[in-house]
Order: sequence, then C-alpha cells, then structure tokens
Amino acid sequence: MANQNHKIMSRPLPAILDYIEERIAALEQAEARAEVAAKEAKEAGIAAGFAAAQAAKAAVAEVRSELTTIDETQRRLIQSLSDELARTKELVVKSAVAVDASILAFKDKHVELSPVLKK
Repeated sequence: MANQNHKIMSRPLPAILDYIEERIAALEQAEARAEVAAKEAKEAGIAAGFAAAQAAKAAVAEVRSELTTIDETQRRLIQSLSDELARTKELVVKSAVAVDASILAFKDKHVELSPVLKK
C-alpha cells in the first residue's frame, strides 16, 4: 500500500483546502440560486393561480350575464304568450256566446215555424 500513488498525496494540503473551499462556495452559490429560483417559481405559481381565479370569475360573470339576458328574453316571451292566450280566450268566450245566441235564436225560430211544435 505504501507504493500506491494517491492523487490526494500529489497535491499540497493548502491547494486541496483551497479546492474544497471553492467547491463549498460553488455549492453555496448554487443553493442560493436554487432558493431564488424556487421563490420565483412559487411567486409565479401564485400569480398564475390568481390569474386563473380572475379568469374563472370573469367567465362566471359572463355566463351569469348571458343567463340574465336569456331569462329576460324568456320572461318577455312568456308574457307575450300569456297576453296572446288571454286575447284568444276572450275571443273564444265571445264566439261561444255568439254561437249560443244563434242556436237559441234558431231554436226559437224553429219552434215558431214548426208545424209539429205549434200549440
């Protein structure tokens, strides 16, 4: 074993310690950059979530507005149909009264003119 040539033994200790310090500093910088990137990603995620919530809220408002418009249109249509139905009912009643009056007049005239029904 004494004859084995180790790489660590080929460098002076101060150079090895400097290399270790450089690697530690590089790792600390990488860690700091990773923390910044994580924070930025978190903030971006929060912002994206907020934007999605705002977009959903706007979509719901638009749908509600459309439903209100549809509801108002349907209400007007129902009112129009109701008015038309009331007018039709009135016409039917007037027509029925006129038909009844005609039938009664016809009956009276028939009784008056009938040779069988004369008293």
